[in-house]
Amino acid sequence: MSIENEPQVSPAVSTTYRRHAVVLIACVLWTLGSSALFWWLGPGSSVGLRMCGGSDRCETRLSTFVGGAVLLGTPVAFVVGLWAIARLIAGSRLVASGTKTFIFPLLLCAFVIWAGSFDGVVLLFAMLIVAVWTVWSLIKAIENPEQRIPRAIKFAMWIVALAVGCLLLSWNRSEMRSSADRIVQAVERYHRLHGAYPEELPATGMDPATKPHQGIRYHAGNQKASLHYFDPIDPTEDVWSYDFEAKRWMLERE
Repeated sequence: MSIENEPQVSPAVSTTYRRHAVVLIACVLWTLGSSALFWWLGPGSSVGLRMCGGSDRCETRLSTFVGGAVLLGTPVAFVVGLWAIARLIAGSRLVASGTKTFIFPLLLCAFVIWAGSFDGVVLLFAMLIVAVWTVWSLIKAIENPEQRIPRAIKFAMWIVALAVGCLLLSWNRSEMRSSADRIVQAVERYHRLHGAYPEELPATGMDPATKPHQGIRYHAGNQKASLHYFDPIDPTEDVWSYDFEAKRWMLERE
């Protein structure tokens, strides 16, 4: 086939590709930058405490502001980035034209399953969005009967994604508690043998840096010990703490 007969990409399509690529790059940079900012100035950051002149109240307000910005901005960047990826794929020859309308919902469902498996707030927001979209979609399906089957498929995708996300969240929550209980047993066994609580978890044979112990925090001092982890149902508010004296778990809200 000669070069003259090969299909040419119009300037408008090329410009659209570039715009979607720029949007995707901006979303990636935002996500990486916000994650770095949260690590740098988030809760318990020594940098934030120095910036506030040692004031705990100022550091708390700063970390709350940074955490809120990351919490609100990062999911938006993820969704917009997925939209840009879907548009880039849909504009290519990688998929059939009849399936292009399902690319963005499929990517969005995958994100909901992944993020919702360890954060119940994501699932809650997704449920609210799906509820609003369902009402709007029903109205559109009544107005345009030819859209009923594609919209029904999208609705089924959302239901499956939410169900899988809820199942994974429940499993992750159960695994987190089981892991925390194993750490409690190891700490109490160490206390019975040595008459004091271990200063660090590795002394008990537990490695907090490996799964499934990640996310569980242990502190010891003044003949006391504390163990806590954030509840995956609402990791922004709910914290489970273990009282080694009363030998029971307590739910606290930050």
